[in-house]
Amino acid sequence: MRLPRALRPAFAAALVIVGVMGGPGARPAAADHASASARRMSPVRGAAHQTAPRRDAGFAGTSTCAPIVNPPGSCGDLEFHGGPIMRSAQSYTIYWDPDGAMTASFKNAVNTFMGDLGSGTFYDSVLQYAGSNGSPQDAHTFAGTTVDTTPYPVGRPGTPGKPLLDSDIQVAVMRAINANPSWGPPGMTRAYHVLLPKDIYVSLDGNESFVDFCAYHNFFVSGSNPVLYSTLPYAATSPSGCGVGGTSPTGSADVDDSVSLASHELMEMVSDPLGNAWFDAYGNENGDLCAYVYGTRAADGGNVTLGDHRYALQLEWSNAADTNPPNYHAACVAGPFGGLVRRIAGQDRIATAVLGSRDVWGPAGGSGSQAQTAVIARSDDYPDALAGVPLAGADRGPLLLTTQSGLDSRVAGEVQRILASGSTVYVLGGTAALSPSVDSSLQSLGYQVVRLAGDDRYATAVAIATTGLHDPASVLLATGLGFADALGAGAAAAHIDGAVLLTAGSTMPDATANYLANHSSTRYAVGGPAAAAAPAATAIVGADRYDTATRVATRFFGSVAFVDVATGTAFPDALGGGAHAAVSGVPLLLTDPASLPSTVASYLDGQKGSITDVVVFGGTAAVSDNVLSQINSALTG
Repeated sequence: MRLPRALRPAFAAALVIVGVMGGPGARPAAADHASASARRMSPVRGAAHQTAPRRDAGFAGTSTCAPIVNPPGSCGDLEFHGGPIMRSAQSYTIYWDPDGAMTASFKNAVNTFMGDLGSGTFYDSVLQYAGSNGSPQDAHTFAGTTVDTTPYPVGRPGTPGKPLLDSDIQVAVMRAINANPSWGPPGMTRAYHVLLPKDIYVSLDGNESFVDFCAYHNFFVSGSNPVLYSTLPYAATSPSGCGVGGTSPTGSADVDDSVSLASHELMEMVSDPLGNAWFDAYGNENGDLCAYVYGTRAADGGNVTLGDHRYALQLEWSNAADTNPPNYHAACVAGPFGGLVRRIAGQDRIATAVLGSRDVWGPAGGSGSQAQTAVIARSDDYPDALAGVPLAGADRGPLLLTTQSGLDSRVAGEVQRILASGSTVYVLGGTAALSPSVDSSLQSLGYQVVRLAGDDRYATAVAIATTGLHDPASVLLATGLGFADALGAGAAAAHIDGAVLLTAGSTMPDATANYLANHSSTRYAVGGPAAAAAPAATAIVGADRYDTATRVATRFFGSVAFVDVATGTAFPDALGGGAHAAVSGVPLLLTDPASLPSTVASYLDGQKGSITDVVVFGGTAAVSDNVLSQINSALTG
């Protein structure tokens, strides 16, 4: 999650669960306790029954993706299926231990790991996987623990042949929630991890632990709340099938084995909590594709440092680290890659802009960064939105896109999420650009609407500079007959508290000329056409649109920690990217959809060690995965 530039340096749950949360693999209610879907299991190495295709049944250093099963080249990248993710995660450990078999030191070590997980970069690999509810935040916290001494159900003592059932686990989760009211209600930000003693078995849909799987995550519904949980049988029950092996970085093989599985399941819960978000064509999630892959382990047996402790954790799949043809081991990462490069992409341009807003702004009156306004522009044309980017940055709010004919319901929902009733919403362009119904829809929701419009795109940009930005001291000029130069100019204008005015290519239109004649401002011309139209302005012109954007970034931003990237060949996703960059106070770079331009790669290489977060806007049709890999190479190579 990005912080905006100004902000940088009692629940009673029913025991009987009803209803099914949609998702692949949904099944009828089990034992009148729960309805479940999203059953994802960590496979046993070398087990007789596999629950997902695997490339290899070997030990550490192999992936679970099997070319023998999958067509060559198809195995690997996770695909987005439209569902939500866990934007943040609070973990709770539940030790169901009737006989006190799990030692205090074991429980303390697992709890320490849960607390450590939020302190390092390992968790960051999931940040690239945005869901229908926005992008995940680098926010994992250990929120609570409990020991449940309730005896196991009669007839199901947890022995082989008489295992606990998944429905028993769900009852235990609800029992823990009810017994700990300070935990609050379940929901999409809470993950419950049920840990069982050694030699206690669990059955899920006829599959038994230590035979068919090592652990799994799942969900059910309590009232209207999804309850997300993982089941973690004691991995050392089957060290050859579920263990880490080798030198122990924690000093306890039992702890090593359990935390490795816990991290595997938690990372899958974040990116695919309901079974309808991120998984590949064969049902593999980010953990599955790198199951039992540890990469290089140091002499102490560890491959990850979290807090002050060393762990041996299964790596996680990163789409951005994958290459074409897939380089499976390179795509199994320990976190930094996912934290450097992530993608914000919706099903269309309107959804992408909404997701960009959710990446920055928290709910009105709640936690997170608070928006003060919203800017609405037409989704199928770019001129008004280009000039509106600095307004979004200055007045602290997103730039959202809607159709000409009316207010899109997704935009209405996002405005209501981030803005309190009575807040001001700007609508850009005349009624030919956006129907008056947009205004009336916003007003009916309780917002004050200010429409900024002129007779044409040039006059509208002047209206934004005058009424919206109150005649700032700096102006960046860019052609209004194309979008590329103005994209980078918008983020830069926001950064220096300036405005974007438009030229008619190499000609100065009357509205812009009149404004400049009546205002003494510092002027920059971004791109060749604008430089020709305003020869007295300071010209910022590159060899092409990509070079121009990097020159703008260099001129106005200096050393940066964050950058945004969008395609330079189409405007829809890039408009949302420009506003995201503006409110974040970072540059917007442009790229060719298929390959990162050399000038952009050189710029990123020059920022190596400084940049810690890159957001790419749009899906793979807008910016290919190859570009994400090239960005990573420029920053880490």
